[in-house]
Amino acid sequence: MKYLIKTIMLIAPILGIVYLIGCTKVNDANEKFPQIIADFTSQVDVATGTVTFVSTSKNGNNYFWNFGDNITSTQENPIHSYTRDGNYSITLQVSNAAGAIASITKTINIVIPIMLMPVSLPITFDAVTVDYANNFITTSLPVTLVTNPQLSGSNTAATKVARIVNAGVAGENFGIKLNPGVDITTQKSFTVQIYSTVAIPVGIQLSGGATPNPQNTQVHGGTGWEKLTFTVGGTGTYTNLFLNFGAGTTAGTFFLDDIMQVATVAPTTPPTNAPTPTRSQADVLSIYSDAYTPLTPTPNYFPNWGQSTVVSQINIGTNNILKYANFNYEGTEFAAQNLSSYGFVHIDVWTPNATELKFTPIGGGETLVNLTPLVVGQWNSYDIPLSSFTAVNFASVAQLKFDGQGGLNPSTVFLDNIYFYRTAPPPPPPFNGGMIINGDFEAATSTPWTEGVGPTLAPVVSMGGNKYYSKNVTVVGNPYDVNLSQTGLNIVSGSTYNLTFDAWSSVNRPIIAGIGLSGGSFANNTQTVNITPTRTTYTLATLTANGFGDPNSRAIFDIGAALGVVNIDNVSLVLVPPGGGGGGGGCSGTFVAAPTFPVDFQGCQTFLASQNFGNGITSSIAANPSATGINTSSFALKVEKPAGSEFFAGIQNTFASSFDFTKTFSMQVYSTKAPVTFRFEAVNDPQPPGSGNPGPQFVTITTANTWVPVSFQFTGIPPSNTGCNRLVIKPDNAVGDPPITVSGTYYIDNIRLQ
Repeated sequence: MKYLIKTIMLIAPILGIVYLIGCTKVNDANEKFPQIIADFTSQVDVATGTVTFVSTSKNGNNYFWNFGDNITSTQENPIHSYTRDGNYSITLQVSNAAGAIASITKTINIVIPIMLMPVSLPITFDAVTVDYANNFITTSLPVTLVTNPQLSGSNTAATKVARIVNAGVAGENFGIKLNPGVDITTQKSFTVQIYSTVAIPVGIQLSGGATPNPQNTQVHGGTGWEKLTFTVGGTGTYTNLFLNFGAGTTAGTFFLDDIMQVATVAPTTPPTNAPTPTRSQADVLSIYSDAYTPLTPTPNYFPNWGQSTVVSQINIGTNNILKYANFNYEGTEFAAQNLSSYGFVHIDVWTPNATELKFTPIGGGETLVNLTPLVVGQWNSYDIPLSSFTAVNFASVAQLKFDGQGGLNPSTVFLDNIYFYRTAPPPPPPFNGGMIINGDFEAATSTPWTEGVGPTLAPVVSMGGNKYYSKNVTVVGNPYDVNLSQTGLNIVSGSTYNLTFDAWSSVNRPIIAGIGLSGGSFANNTQTVNITPTRTTYTLATLTANGFGDPNSRAIFDIGAALGVVNIDNVSLVLVPPGGGGGGGGCSGTFVAAPTFPVDFQGCQTFLASQNFGNGITSSIAANPSATGINTSSFALKVEKPAGSEFFAGIQNTFASSFDFTKTFSMQVYSTKAPVTFRFEAVNDPQPPGSGNPGPQFVTITTANTWVPVSFQFTGIPPSNTGCNRLVIKPDNAVGDPPITVSGTYYIDNIRLQ
């Protein structure tokens, strides 16, 4: 264009000359170029705050953009990213070679999106950049973030808090995913602000780690906002944090705030109850215990003896515990009792700081006995012979005395289960190895256990008063290259046996176990068992001697296929009665699936072991482990779920007719670990297409080694449901499906629908 203009300027004088000398007149009207129009469109990416500008200008080919934030561009269609929210005036100037210029200004609004981050400790619920809602783990609990509605107690800040509404259904809890997870190797304590108007236990539990789920329970006083401190055991990193209120069964509205990991704090109150007493009421005179009928009239636990001690009572769940604060010494008074027929006194003690505690009954005199060892931060159980109190006349005892003046003074002491009893604690029942001799390896030598089938005796070690087989495999070879055997067993061809044993190892590794011949073809019936560093009881049920068996058969453990130390103890081999199907208990015939309720496991109606599902789980009819309290029956269904089992492993039974969901399921459960959550499901067999089942029910067992009642009702039955006739029970299957890292043995009895 510039070249054209210059050419025109050169030609113009010539044309003027031509005109002057009489050439043809030329039209001198002004030459008009096309008009420049400036305009643009913009497209905002709301996810990134980036804007794409597109020029829609006409008749221009030079562009100058001012984005309103001191940034410019000469591109025709630029893309620009803003770093702050706000209104920006965008100007586009367009020109051409003729020097024509046009411009336009528009205003756009920019909102920079918030990139939500995962949840990590500390948790305040106030950070607008944290994605709280999508990281909540709940069992249908309504959880919302609200401004603190109760400015009181330990939390007077008008900040965001979590509002949690409990329906009062067993197993309710609140959880939140952590990224990164929390490492409790060195810092094992957490503080949490919790609002409650009722006194309840509050439990914390971590999951999503490689070791057993650490947990702790503290008591909320019901006074509004209170800051509770939880100290857990274990090590490692965990990715889920759960809280339950009132053991997951208390209905109400609770608020939660400021979850923080702090330096390890020694607990100042017992995190759990003392072991539940199991002695018969008939043999006990109870001074203080919820497990037994108390004295009447009620003893005076705070007589005025001029001491500094302040006596009160705390609760963990429904259990009461005596608290001696500012303790130097303290007495208890009651109506005089003749204790001559009693032989012992039992006391459970927990203290955060006491260094010495002495005790004596008082009757005509007193003899202070030092309660040792006194370990801080755990329950200490004492069974003291009454003969130790030489100056006491047990024909008339009316007082007890606890004395801490020889140690830290004052201190704090918690007491429970103070009672006198007639006999010493019963010794554990002798080990029964069935056909196995010296199955617990407690004999003077390991005879008749040998390495292989030769004469070399198997190696046995002793630790903590317990003897067991122990072998370090240092060279990997054939499984039978390293072998533990007991020969001379009269195994009969065609008969069936149950082999039970304890095993653990220095590393996760397999072994082979079973029965077989000790010579000839060495025919056998064995199974591979994956053992871990955790001592676990394994049962190989229904091992049948098919095609072999004679009076010189053997029990077999082949361990040479992997490196590491292998430990074996408590080996038992038992003949299964003909037709018993793995039997035992009160069944003399063949076990069958229970057709209807109740199921009491005293006969042949049961949950068949063949219907179990999930690797690792086993079940059988066994003797009642504690025929006291609410369950004095002879037999129960024994379920073992060892470490390494699939979390969903469980038992099931299909009944003859559909359940009446207006009724309540009830049963009794005995667990060797606590707390542990049971998952119950109701399904239809067969399941019609399109039919739905009710959601699972969760019940948490909070007390170990005692029979506890369990009840639940299936709710929220889908409209598509055509009926359910199968009951599914999954021990140790909590919400969130944590892995099974700690073995558990469970007994189930008296299943009813009523």
